[in-house]
Amino acid sequence: MRSFGVVIVLIALAIPAYWFAQLTPNRDAEALFSQYLGVTALVAMGLSQLLATRMAFLEPIFGGLDRIYVLHKWLGVGAIVAILLHDTIDAEMEALGRQTGLMEFAETLGEISLYGILILGVLTIATWVPYQFWRLTHKFMGAFFVLSALHFIFIGKPFDLGDPLAVYVLAFCAVGTLSYLYTLVPFGILQGRAAYEVAAVDKTDDTVAISLKPLKGGISHLAGQFAFVSFVVPGKSEVHPFTISSAPNADKTIRFTAKALGDYTRSLGELAVGTRARVSRAYGHFLPSKRSSCDVWIGAGIGITPFLAWSGRGDLVPRPTHLFYSVQSRNNAVGLHELEVAAARDPQLTLHVVDSKVSGRLTADMISDAVGGVGKGVNAHFCGPKPMRKALKDGLVAKGMRRSAFHYEEFEIRSDLGLRKMSGWLMARSLRRFSKTTSS
Repeated sequence: MRSFGVVIVLIALAIPAYWFAQLTPNRDAEALFSQYLGVTALVAMGLSQLLATRMAFLEPIFGGLDRIYVLHKWLGVGAIVAILLHDTIDAEMEALGRQTGLMEFAETLGEISLYGILILGVLTIATWVPYQFWRLTHKFMGAFFVLSALHFIFIGKPFDLGDPLAVYVLAFCAVGTLSYLYTLVPFGILQGRAAYEVAAVDKTDDTVAISLKPLKGGISHLAGQFAFVSFVVPGKSEVHPFTISSAPNADKTIRFTAKALGDYTRSLGELAVGTRARVSRAYGHFLPSKRSSCDVWIGAGIGITPFLAWSGRGDLVPRPTHLFYSVQSRNNAVGLHELEVAAARDPQLTLHVVDSKVSGRLTADMISDAVGGVGKGVNAHFCGPKPMRKALKDGLVAKGMRRSAFHYEEFEIRSDLGLRKMSGWLMARSLRRFSKTTSS
């Protein structure tokens, strides 16, 4: 994640504190802090909604889309914590005027948005909830954000809506609302999409490689990037991201290689040649290093896909490069023949196939021994399971590799964040408050 983008977020969250500090005289500090938490929650949710749009200008600021998803996730978590504290700490202030019907309506909106955001937040943290159900319910997060914005507009505040603080917060409310509406527009209409059709479907055990040819201009991509794809056929129109496993070429044909991990990916092998597809622009900054004395590429299972694209471009192997391909069985290794051809053609590329059934799991010792040491001039790129990533990164760093020299993409927006106990607490708290409200 780019530090520039993180700094922008931190500044955006901190700016309201300047105006709240000016309100401190003759005001209850606890109530002011509560209102500050509510304001920062709105700012965080507005930014989170903006990041969910996947607009092109976001990646240069925050980094690859995988890092944007991580920031989107943590902004959401931070907003939920701020909302809980805002609700727990007494936010009422004296001299704000008598209670009116409009303010009571605002409080109701606040309660609804609180319950909704808490429940959807728990569903995000609770990774045992089926993906399809989570994906459907998560679309309502923006709607609860809009209710929170209306709560802010109508509720009593120690400042007017025309004051700089209110204008600042309303700007984020507007950005978040427009971003939410943007995400509701059907795939590709506003973001752009290219029309393709299936040219070939190749199945190997539990993986399938789908080759697509453009019907018009096609998309441009860099080796290692990914795109969102929707097939124009009943049951497969859902939008999914896939790494483009082919190197860029003049005719704009592309290939996606997927492992059958669920009902959707298992059904991809049934696609017929000629099936239409819609493909988004390319995303991602998972690219080879520009400066290093030696490159180490590590692909585990289906994680070999970006390296299939890299190995197809000789200009991406300007220095000694070792590609470690970790497989459960050499017999069903996806793209192995393609990689062997590339390694035979390019003297800079050395292919190491690690069959776990024969030589055991790939370790940092194996990598270090094969490349003659992993000092500060060595860069590593990894794509594979998270436990393997952690083990190899820690092992290589212990052997002298710079921690910043270990590169990977991270698509774990629904990781439980180590907060399984917290998710249960949030749900229990929400149910208690809802029961208390309905019984009163």
